Amino acid sequence: MCIGILADPYLPHVSGITVIISLHRKTLESFGHEAHMFTFGPAGLPQEDLRVLRTTGIPIQPTGFYFSPRHCSRNLELIHSMDLLHTMHPYVSADQRPPPRDPAASGKSDSPFSGERTAHGVG
Repeated sequence: MCIGILADPYLPHVSGITVIISLHRKTLESFGHEAHMFTFGPAGLPQEDLRVLRTTGIPIQPTGFYFSPRHCSRNLELIHSMDLLHTMHPYVSADQRPPPRDPAASGKSDSPFSGERTAHGVG
């Protein structure tokens, strides 16, 4: 399953939030999932992991957080292609989800909450 994890802070910034997100991602990958990280960061940060996708943001000093009103179009396209989205720290990231999928179009049965906005992001 392709899982998109959306979080405002991520490594190389180190905090309790980023450590938990990193452990969560590694655990998902250990179960065979493709876990893609969508986050914000400084321009020019080397991309060491192809599944960590950053949108350039404005630094909020000295917190290690970066702000952007939304993810770049390339990342939004990838976010919309994920099977599941999980928001770990949803200041801006939580509102980047795709429009609800039509279960009739896929022929699959969805949960009764499918397509609804929930406290946890995607229904």
